[in-house]
Amino acid sequence: MILGAINWFNNEKGFGTIQTACSGTVFLHINSFYRRPIDELKRKQIVAFKKKTTTDLGESRATGCKLLETSADFGILMTLLGQNTMVDIRAGKGNKASEHDEEHYCLLKHGTLQLFNGRPERSFIDTVIHYFDKQLEEAKFIQFCTYLEQIAIPLIKTDDREMLEQTLYCHFYAKLTAGILFQAWKHHAFRYIAYTEGMDYEIPEEIVLAHRDELDESDWNRIRLYSYGPTVFPLE
Repeated sequence: MILGAINWFNNEKGFGTIQTACSGTVFLHINSFYRRPIDELKRKQIVAFKKKTTTDLGESRATGCKLLETSADFGILMTLLGQNTMVDIRAGKGNKASEHDEEHYCLLKHGTLQLFNGRPERSFIDTVIHYFDKQLEEAKFIQFCTYLEQIAIPLIKTDDREMLEQTLYCHFYAKLTAGILFQAWKHHAFRYIAYTEGMDYEIPEEIVLAHRDELDESDWNRIRLYSYGPTVFPLE
């Protein structure tokens, strides 16, 4: 699905537009929602949809739409990992704001707020853990943790941000896989699995060998210093 933010929407007439990072401006009609929203749609709300081209001019219309509303929609938001998530929200027809008004808008940030604003910290923790356990691709582990560290956790109302981070990172360690360990090692991001920050750790030789196609020169130079370095370092 594609995610975008509502540019403007006329609730009386039932239509408006969505701004996306990858597909430009897309027409939105209230009948495009698979479940019609209870409340009025508002500018800047995050919507997930499938794009449908409807005219010979290539104008696009959203179909299969849904607002991001519950923790069950977190996986949809996470499809933005690794993508451009910035859009320019412009005032348009039906807005009180000036038509020249424009605002840079981060879909990941505001999608997170839309899902978790006003909800308890435990709801956020449970949602993140469920996504990690059931849906996260190992190759996106670092992107996921960077999102948590830089965007999500600072937005969550908590009495102890450090404890919130450690709760998540300790769970990641408890469910550690070889692929996750390799990602933490390669990106020098052991803190994401609750290891001491700033230290290097000699990961098992079999993990290195299983991921040897992903290693670059700096990785090999790092491995050279490990106890098994001479046995796995490629001959020059």
